[in-house]
Amino acid sequence: CAIYSSSTPVAISASGTPTVTSTITVPTNGTINDINVVDLAGTHTYIQDLTITLTSPAGTVVTLFDQICSSENDFDLNLDDEAAAGALPCPPTGGGTYQPSSVLSALDGEAMNGTWTLSITDNFNQDGGSLATWGVEICFTPSTPCNDPDVPTLSGATSFCAGGSTNLTVATGNLNDATNWQWYSGSCGGTNIGSGTSVSINTPGTYYVRGEGGCVTAGTCQTVTVTQTTVNNGATINGHTLTATQNGAQYQWVDCNNGFAAVGGATAQNFSPAADGSYAVIVTVNGCSDTSACLTYSTIGIEESANFVSSVYPNPTTGMITVQLHTAVSSMTVTDVTGRIVREFAEQSASAVSIDLNKEAKGVYFLNVYVNERVQTLRIVKE
Repeated sequence: CAIYSSSTPVAISASGTPTVTSTITVPTNGTINDINVVDLAGTHTYIQDLTITLTSPAGTVVTLFDQICSSENDFDLNLDDEAAAGALPCPPTGGGTYQPSSVLSALDGEAMNGTWTLSITDNFNQDGGSLATWGVEICFTPSTPCNDPDVPTLSGATSFCAGGSTNLTVATGNLNDATNWQWYSGSCGGTNIGSGTSVSINTPGTYYVRGEGGCVTAGTCQTVTVTQTTVNNGATINGHTLTATQNGAQYQWVDCNNGFAAVGGATAQNFSPAADGSYAVIVTVNGCSDTSACLTYSTIGIEESANFVSSVYPNPTTGMITVQLHTAVSSMTVTDVTGRIVREFAEQSASAVSIDLNKEAKGVYFLNVYVNERVQTLRIVKE
């Protein structure tokens, strides 16, 4: 047991019907098993005027005595539920121990730490006095310290592919006296989506986790935002060029008629096949891949109705080719199988044009000859 007391005088005015208070702060953590009021002493004429109560930190009020005796003066006593039964003496002076008007056992089981308040109400005008001392003797069971959980750090991918998921895991952090990790969406303590050291996420958003349970008070959450990567797997064909719809990605064109085998060197957004067939593109963004529908490619992109070129020779070539023209043309380009322009010519009126491909790699190229809005495309092989 421990005694906590106050010896600070508090005046009780003789004017009006005042209520005065005195407080004691108990710093110790524990659960009350038994409590007594000790050294309750003061002066007052006509103590029948007085009502004295004790209020616990939890707000429970116990009446110690209420308008006892008659014209007697002053008080000096102790109060204990286990004292001998009987009425308080008049006046209650001399430091004896008596039972209170209301039982102090009403406070058993409460937490002892906090502010205790003694209140004295003078119910009648004129008579006054002073509170000199008072205290509480508390027998208690000490509280076991309760250690809050750490704010954890998390591991796991914070982005996942459309139709997939990611696992978030508590990487570091101790539960201490908490019993489990709790995961939430919407807000810290919002919608519970799971418990334990990890959780599977298949919806983009912001997620929260903290330790809870046991004696701890739920506190700060760790926060993580998870995003979803969606890949546009569209592809189009225009003339002799196939184009993936998704910009800013990685690309691999494949041959649908050859078990979706990768086409060597076809890793650009645009692709011009060297042979008729069916082709698709694998598009990759942030590690997420999707494959387009297969596109049927025929005639190697040559526009049969346009006939501006009489011949291209030598074809195959080791470097230089000559283009024989039937007519003046608006422009000419040479592109590789990815659609990259490797040579470009403005308006041509000569009947023969020489093109140097010596610096270009071996492979298939396309000669595009434009007259106004019409185009003739011819396949060239560099050996």
